[in-house]
Amino acid sequence: MERRVLKAFMAAPAAIALAALGAGAASADATMTAVGGRGQVTVSAKGDDTTRECDFSVLDPSRETIASKEVILAPKARQTVKLTSIPSGSFYTVVMDCTGQNTTSVESIAVRPAPDPH
Repeated sequence: MERRVLKAFMAAPAAIALAALGAGAASADATMTAVGGRGQVTVSAKGDDTTRECDFSVLDPSRETIASKEVILAPKARQTVKLTSIPSGSFYTVVMDCTGQNTTSVESIAVRPAPDPH
């Protein structure tokens, strides 16, 4: 009898740990897509189940930040972020860094020349 109780007691924490692991895997990070435009990059971001503070950055080929913007993503909401004054080029990387989640990036974003203001 004593062995059965001990086995049941030892199995319970493992079952709880697996259930907790499964629950954590169900939540997804915020997601994004990025598109180059005329002198700008437009990012479409969708929040997950949590309000998150996110920093969106455009990096040049040498990995220097040339534009950034901080945004609060609402739960399950889609938001558009425009990063402007980007010189024309085709090798930019857009990075989304949100609190409490992995960093997401999109590479090889092309930006066309901005329209002439005159």
